[in-house]
Amino acid sequence: MRIAIISIIFIITVIGCRSTREATDMNNDEINNWENPVIQERNHPGIEKTFREDGESLHENGELGLNDFLDRKNSKFRESGISQEEASNVYNMLHDSGILFNEPVGMPDPDEPRTRETVDDLKRRIAIRKKDENTYYIFFVKTSCGFTYFYGYFAMPEEPQNLNLQPVESWRASVPC
Repeated sequence: MRIAIISIIFIITVIGCRSTREATDMNNDEINNWENPVIQERNHPGIEKTFREDGESLHENGELGLNDFLDRKNSKFRESGISQEEASNVYNMLHDSGILFNEPVGMPDPDEPRTRETVDDLKRRIAIRKKDENTYYIFFVKTSCGFTYFYGYFAMPEEPQNLNLQPVESWRASVPC
């Protein structure tokens, strides 16, 4: 009888420890997994047309096509596959490259062509996802004579100024400049 009670206590203890460890592992994964922003369509009264850019050709699919694109990419970027620390390194590199800074929607100011943005600003409009060891998918919206919605990838450069974005799909909502 005594052995049976000790055995039951032992089984309950083992199950309890395993459940606690699994919950702790799950919480660590949630803490360490970078959560991307949701990229939404920008609303601006001066938008003249919305179209998809495919290298040489333009397809005028309008707002419905853009909304479908945003839904597909936001779904793809729901999971980043990277830790908070890795995301911080990537965003710092993107910031240091300077190529993703927003510009004014209308006529740019010649004395200040780019808006000064912080790394935190970029984190609100650029989503990243691990592709392989040194390559990342990127999905963002950038302001400049309208709005560019970009999906592509890049290899982590040795120097930020060497950042080379490879487009896969890109949309524009144009505003006169």
